Amino acid sequence: MTIGNLGVERGERKKGWLPVARTHSGELRVPLLIANGARAGHTLLLCSGVHGNEYVGVEAILRVFERLEPASLSGQVVAVPFLNVAAFETVTREGPYDRLNLNRVFPGRPDGFLTERLADLVVSELFPKASHAIDLHGATLNDLQSDFTCLHMSDGRSLEMAKAFGLELIWDLDSGPSKPRYPGMPTSLNGCATEHGIPNIGVEVGGEGRCREEWIALAAR
Repeated sequence: MTIGNLGVERGERKKGWLPVARTHSGELRVPLLIANGARAGHTLLLCSGVHGNEYVGVEAILRVFERLEPASLSGQVVAVPFLNVAAFETVTREGPYDRLNLNRVFPGRPDGFLTERLADLVVSELFPKASHAIDLHGATLNDLQSDFTCLHMSDGRSLEMAKAFGLELIWDLDSGPSKPRYPGMPTSLNGCATEHGIPNIGVEVGGEGRCREEWIALAAR
């Protein structure tokens, strides 16, 4: 499997970077982790850090990746532990360069603002490799909420993923009053993945700007 400049043979696990753009302070790039199983199978895309001040998913992905044994794995795991790097570094929900919410600009634009280029990177480089996807979130700095999974219930395969993840609450993103600008949330990572035919779920665990051990363990499990 090759994504960007990172090539990983069967039975291998590697870490690298995906370049996004050149900025006045240097190259903007996102971390990329790939575990390529010894046997053929599905490809699971794991993302976190779409919002820069949500941390549980970041640590959960790092722990899961370190536990993977490619020699006994069927298929591949492609992981981006924190996608919105600039927002992560500045402890902000939106990108500091353009103040855009990454989870509202999918599918993005290759020649757009930096946040739009991040979305385009996911769609152009990662979606073509993925057969399934999980996007990990949490409540923002001043909030705490019940843990839940969310999905577009119109895709029965995504519902099976939500059930398998095991959280008690499941939110159907296709239900309830939709804002005319975001009907069914197609401009989110989840909605865009659904439109590309990829079974997927969003996960919300933890919040308060914290990274408590019990939350990390829950998401990693």
